[in-house]
Amino acid sequence: MSNLAKIKSKLKQAELVAVTKNVTVEQLLELYEEGQRDFGENRVQELIRKEGEITVPLNWHFIGPLQRNKVKKLLQVNNLKYIHSIDSLKLIDELIKQKDEFKGEELGLFLEYNTSGEEEKHGFNSYEELLLASKKIQEKLSPKMNLMGLMAIGKIRTEDFIADAKESFATLKDLKEKLEKDLNTSSLKLSMGMSSDFELAIESGSDFVRIGRALFV
Repeated sequence: MSNLAKIKSKLKQAELVAVTKNVTVEQLLELYEEGQRDFGENRVQELIRKEGEITVPLNWHFIGPLQRNKVKKLLQVNNLKYIHSIDSLKLIDELIKQKDEFKGEELGLFLEYNTSGEEEKHGFNSYEELLLASKKIQEKLSPKMNLMGLMAIGKIRTEDFIADAKESFATLKDLKEKLEKDLNTSSLKLSMGMSSDFELAIESGSDFVRIGRALFV
Protein backbone atom coordinates (compact mmCIF):
# COMPACT_ATOMS: atom_id res chain seq x y z
CA MET A 1 0.00 0.00 0.00
CA SER A 2 1.11 3.57 -0.70
CA ASN A 3 0.89 6.65 1.52
CA LEU A 4 -2.03 7.98 -0.57
CA ALA A 5 -4.63 8.12 2.21
CA LYS A 6 -2.18 9.75 4.63
CA ILE A 7 -1.23 12.45 2.13
CA LYS A 8 -4.81 13.09 1.01
CA SER A 9 -5.76 13.74 4.63
CA LYS A 10 -3.40 16.76 4.56
CA LEU A 11 -4.53 18.25 1.26
CA LYS A 12 -7.37 20.54 2.40
CA GLN A 13 -8.34 22.53 -0.71
CA ALA A 14 -5.58 21.19 -2.96
CA GLU A 15 -5.81 18.49 -5.60
CA LEU A 16 -3.14 15.80 -5.72
CA VAL A 17 -1.13 15.12 -8.85
CA ALA A 18 0.62 11.78 -8.24
CA VAL A 19 4.02 12.04 -9.92
CA THR A 20 4.98 8.73 -11.50
CA LYS A 21 8.56 9.51 -12.51
CA ASN A 22 10.60 6.33 -11.85
CA VAL A 23 7.37 4.51 -10.95
CA THR A 24 6.21 1.36 -12.71
CA VAL A 25 2.84 1.04 -14.41
CA GLU A 26 1.96 -1.53 -11.75
CA GLN A 27 2.61 0.98 -8.97
CA LEU A 28 0.59 3.59 -10.83
CA LEU A 29 -2.34 1.22 -11.14
CA GLU A 30 -2.16 0.46 -7.43
CA LEU A 31 -2.75 4.16 -6.78
CA TYR A 32 -5.57 4.08 -9.31
CA GLU A 33 -7.20 1.21 -7.41
CA GLU A 34 -6.95 3.34 -4.25
CA GLY A 35 -8.93 6.09 -5.99
CA GLN A 36 -6.24 8.36 -7.47
CA ARG A 37 -7.10 9.71 -10.94
CA ASP A 38 -4.60 12.52 -11.63
CA PHE A 39 -1.04 11.54 -12.55
CA GLY A 40 2.01 13.59 -13.54
CA GLU A 41 4.97 12.79 -15.78
CA ASN A 42 7.97 14.97 -16.57
CA ARG A 43 9.24 13.29 -19.74
CA VAL A 44 7.22 13.09 -22.94
CA GLN A 45 8.53 9.68 -24.01
CA GLU A 46 7.78 8.15 -20.62
CA LEU A 47 4.28 9.59 -20.68
CA ILE A 48 3.67 8.15 -24.15
CA ARG A 49 4.94 4.74 -23.03
CA LYS A 50 2.79 4.60 -19.91
CA GLU A 51 -0.34 5.86 -21.65
CA GLY A 52 0.15 3.11 -24.24
CA GLU A 53 0.19 0.43 -21.52
CA ILE A 54 -2.77 1.72 -19.50
CA THR A 55 -6.37 0.98 -20.46
CA VAL A 56 -8.20 2.71 -17.58
CA PRO A 57 -9.31 6.37 -17.94
CA LEU A 58 -7.20 8.83 -15.99
CA ASN A 59 -6.01 12.44 -16.17
CA TRP A 60 -2.45 13.09 -17.32
CA HIS A 61 -0.56 16.19 -16.17
CA PHE A 62 2.72 17.00 -17.93
CA ILE A 63 4.93 18.65 -15.32
CA GLY A 64 8.49 18.64 -16.69
CA PRO A 65 10.49 20.95 -18.95
CA LEU A 66 8.94 20.84 -22.41
CA GLN A 67 11.09 21.16 -25.53
CA ARG A 68 9.41 22.69 -28.55
CA ASN A 69 10.25 19.66 -30.71
CA LYS A 70 8.24 17.46 -28.31
CA VAL A 71 5.06 19.56 -28.32
CA LYS A 72 3.40 17.73 -31.22
CA LYS A 73 3.90 14.30 -29.65
CA LEU A 74 2.72 15.52 -26.26
CA LEU A 75 -0.49 16.98 -27.65
CA GLN A 76 -1.29 13.62 -29.26
CA VAL A 77 -1.33 11.81 -25.90
CA ASN A 78 -4.76 10.49 -24.93
CA ASN A 79 -6.18 11.81 -21.66
CA LEU A 80 -3.75 14.75 -21.48
CA LYS A 81 -5.54 17.32 -19.30
CA TYR A 82 -2.90 19.79 -18.12
CA ILE A 83 0.57 21.12 -18.91
CA HIS A 84 2.14 22.69 -15.81
CA SER A 85 5.39 23.89 -17.39
CA ILE A 86 4.76 26.54 -20.05
CA ASP A 87 7.95 28.55 -19.57
CA SER A 88 8.39 30.79 -22.62
CA LEU A 89 6.61 32.73 -25.34
CA LYS A 90 8.35 30.55 -27.94
CA LEU A 91 6.76 27.48 -26.38
CA ILE A 92 3.34 29.12 -26.62
CA ASP A 93 4.04 29.89 -30.28
CA GLU A 94 4.74 26.19 -30.83
CA LEU A 95 1.48 25.26 -29.10
CA ILE A 96 -0.34 27.64 -31.43
CA LYS A 97 1.37 26.00 -34.41
CA GLN A 98 0.52 22.46 -33.25
CA LYS A 99 -2.86 23.07 -31.57
CA ASP A 100 -4.81 20.92 -34.04
CA GLU A 101 -2.85 17.87 -32.83
CA PHE A 102 -4.78 18.02 -29.55
CA LYS A 103 -7.94 15.91 -29.84
CA GLY A 104 -9.15 16.17 -26.23
CA GLU A 105 -11.96 18.36 -24.99
CA GLU A 106 -9.87 20.94 -23.14
CA LEU A 107 -6.25 21.42 -22.07
CA GLY A 108 -5.34 23.52 -19.04
CA LEU A 109 -2.06 25.45 -19.24
CA PHE A 110 0.01 26.66 -16.29
CA LEU A 111 2.65 29.33 -16.82
CA GLU A 112 5.84 28.46 -14.94
CA TYR A 113 7.45 31.35 -13.07
CA ASN A 114 11.00 31.36 -11.70
CA THR A 115 10.28 32.74 -8.23
CA SER A 116 13.89 32.45 -7.02
CA GLY A 117 15.67 33.75 -10.11
CA GLU A 118 18.04 30.76 -10.09
CA GLU A 119 19.64 30.15 -13.47
CA GLU A 120 19.18 26.37 -13.37
CA LYS A 121 15.41 26.75 -13.15
CA HIS A 122 12.98 27.21 -16.01
CA GLY A 123 10.21 29.77 -16.14
CA PHE A 124 9.23 33.33 -16.89
CA ASN A 125 11.21 36.00 -15.07
CA SER A 126 8.98 39.07 -15.20
CA TYR A 127 5.34 39.94 -14.69
CA GLU A 128 5.24 41.66 -18.07
CA GLU A 129 6.14 38.36 -19.75
CA LEU A 130 3.46 36.54 -17.76
CA LEU A 131 0.81 39.02 -18.82
CA LEU A 132 1.87 38.87 -22.46
CA ALA A 133 1.87 35.06 -22.38
CA SER A 134 -1.55 34.98 -20.74
CA LYS A 135 -3.09 37.25 -23.36
CA LYS A 136 -1.52 35.22 -26.15
CA ILE A 137 -3.11 32.04 -24.77
CA GLN A 138 -6.48 33.74 -24.48
CA GLU A 139 -6.33 35.18 -28.00
CA LYS A 140 -4.71 32.31 -29.93
CA LEU A 141 -5.45 29.06 -28.07
CA SER A 142 -8.75 29.47 -26.24
CA PRO A 143 -11.26 27.80 -25.95
CA LYS A 144 -9.48 24.49 -26.71
CA MET A 145 -6.48 25.35 -24.57
CA ASN A 146 -6.97 27.69 -21.63
CA LEU A 147 -4.88 29.52 -19.09
CA MET A 148 -5.27 27.51 -15.90
CA GLY A 149 -2.90 29.42 -13.64
CA LEU A 150 0.70 29.67 -12.46
CA MET A 151 3.27 27.08 -11.41
CA ALA A 152 6.51 27.37 -9.45
CA ILE A 153 9.20 25.18 -7.93
CA GLY A 154 10.69 26.16 -4.58
CA LYS A 155 14.24 27.49 -4.27
CA ILE A 156 16.89 24.88 -5.07
CA ARG A 157 19.87 26.37 -3.21
CA THR A 158 18.64 27.31 0.25
CA GLU A 159 19.99 27.73 3.77
CA ASP A 160 16.51 28.29 5.24
CA PHE A 161 14.18 25.84 3.52
CA ILE A 162 10.95 26.88 5.24
CA ALA A 163 11.45 30.63 4.85
CA ASP A 164 12.50 30.34 1.21
CA ALA A 165 9.59 28.02 0.37
CA LYS A 166 7.09 30.40 1.97
CA GLU A 167 8.61 33.34 0.12
CA SER A 168 8.45 31.48 -3.19
CA PHE A 169 4.82 30.51 -2.71
CA ALA A 170 3.83 34.01 -1.53
CA THR A 171 5.47 35.51 -4.62
CA LEU A 172 3.50 33.23 -6.92
CA LYS A 173 0.24 33.95 -5.11
CA ASP A 174 0.83 37.70 -5.44
CA LEU A 175 1.52 37.31 -9.16
CA LYS A 176 -1.65 35.26 -9.59
CA GLU A 177 -3.77 37.92 -7.89
CA LYS A 178 -2.21 40.68 -9.99
CA LEU A 179 -2.79 38.65 -13.15
CA GLU A 180 -6.41 37.99 -12.21
CA LYS A 181 -6.97 41.73 -11.80
CA ASP A 182 -5.39 42.59 -15.16
CA LEU A 183 -7.24 39.77 -16.96
CA ASN A 184 -10.53 40.51 -15.18
CA THR A 185 -10.92 36.99 -13.83
CA SER A 186 -10.96 35.27 -10.45
CA SER A 187 -10.48 31.68 -11.55
CA LEU A 188 -6.70 31.21 -11.84
CA LYS A 189 -5.12 28.33 -9.91
CA LEU A 190 -1.75 27.74 -8.26
CA SER A 191 0.36 24.65 -8.93
CA MET A 192 2.99 24.62 -6.20
CA GLY A 193 4.31 22.16 -3.68
CA MET A 194 6.13 18.85 -4.03
CA SER A 195 7.00 15.99 -1.67
CA SER A 196 9.31 18.08 0.51
CA ASP A 197 7.21 21.24 0.81
CA PHE A 198 3.59 20.47 -0.10
CA GLU A 199 2.24 21.22 3.37
CA LEU A 200 3.81 24.70 3.24
CA ALA A 201 2.35 25.15 -0.24
CA ILE A 202 -1.12 24.18 0.95
CA GLU A 203 -0.87 26.73 3.78
CA SER A 204 0.00 29.30 1.10
CA GLY A 205 -3.10 28.51 -0.97
CA SER A 206 -1.93 25.93 -3.50
CA ASP A 207 -4.62 24.32 -5.67
CA PHE A 208 -2.47 21.52 -7.14
CA VAL A 209 0.40 19.74 -5.38
CA ARG A 210 2.76 17.50 -7.35
CA ILE A 211 3.86 14.62 -5.13
CA GLY A 212 5.91 11.58 -6.07
CA ARG A 213 8.50 10.34 -3.59
CA ALA A 214 6.34 10.86 -0.49
CA LEU A 215 3.66 8.58 -1.91
CA PHE A 216 5.97 5.59 -1.97
CA VAL A 217 8.24 6.04 1.08
